[in-house]
Amino acid sequence: MDIPESVSCTLILLFVAAASASPLSQVPISTAFSSSSASVSSFSVIDSHLKKTSSPAHCSPVEVTKCSPFYIDAQMPNVFGDYSQTKASKTLRDVLIKLGSTNRLVTSFLCSVFIPPCPSSSKDASKSTMLPLPCRGMCEEALRQSRGALASSPSESWPLRCHTLPTENCFAFDEKSGLRYVKSGLNSKSRRQHKTEVASFASLEVELGPEVEIADNGDDDEFKVEIVSLTSSQIPARRYDIADLGDPELFQGWVDVQGNGAANDYCRVVGKAKRRFLSCNLAGNSGQGHHYVSKLGFDVGHPGTWFMRDMDGDGRDDYCRCVGTKSKSRVTCMKAGQYGFYGSTIQGGDEHTYTMPGSIHCTDRLVNQVFGE
Repeated sequence: MDIPESVSCTLILLFVAAASASPLSQVPISTAFSSSSASVSSFSVIDSHLKKTSSPAHCSPVEVTKCSPFYIDAQMPNVFGDYSQTKASKTLRDVLIKLGSTNRLVTSFLCSVFIPPCPSSSKDASKSTMLPLPCRGMCEEALRQSRGALASSPSESWPLRCHTLPTENCFAFDEKSGLRYVKSGLNSKSRRQHKTEVASFASLEVELGPEVEIADNGDDDEFKVEIVSLTSSQIPARRYDIADLGDPELFQGWVDVQGNGAANDYCRVVGKAKRRFLSCNLAGNSGQGHHYVSKLGFDVGHPGTWFMRDMDGDGRDDYCRCVGTKSKSRVTCMKAGQYGFYGSTIQGGDEHTYTMPGSIHCTDRLVNQVFGE
């Protein structure tokens, strides 16, 4: 069936390449859904921006009995490319049968995946033209409650990888109303406010970390640097099992996007053209999947002008580069957030998070990709 261009632009369906420690930690896409997949890429990210259409969402009454208690209008196609509620309902029914008995939360999650609720059904989302998705927290809780059923049928799996779903501008389960639209999620907010411009480069003390003390021996040249990790008392080790080292002509390097105090995360640009994105394999993690990413088709910047460094003093290294035409060029930085780079669906925000002061006319200024100077 021919897919209208205006609608096909709505979807960028990329799923994370399977490489995991356990079936449920990475949750591979089941063969039960392969027949309804619209597009699959080996790079595998539900892209950072399910693109907005130029026209309002086309909604119609929910035709599936299982889903009608949660919302009255649906928007098709779903993320698997099904334009018909009838076709999508068959896949939904198969999944529900395989899971056995399901509660309201699990059923509403699966409905929101296969028969997406219309954004206009919610007051907060009435002007949205984005493909509606369930929230990450809803997916994780539904998966947790379904682990028993999945364990008894190991060949089957969950329809989506929860970590690829957004934490805001999405649908979450509410015991009273069924589904509610989450306009902004607390988990996706930065721990501090960031201005569109920063006054200057972060100081050396910021680069070293918050706790820098002179040793008791009185020698001012001796420093005791204490690194504090929120998840562990030890700094996670670098990974040297990474298969895709990225495009050698673009950024590649060890950085700190987790804020652990050590440049042990490997970041590089992978993919081509509109499917190109910045991906980081995080220290302490395993597998070859892309979990900490930028938006698809992000602006890599002019050659030789990119670098990664903590430019706003929050402990995470940001991706900065010179962008724009020669006469109107400037250095903008794509901030590293808690879940990914700003501009991605997972993290939210803008890939051009802030502009470096005094950085105009930068196209011919080659910089060190670590120091930015």
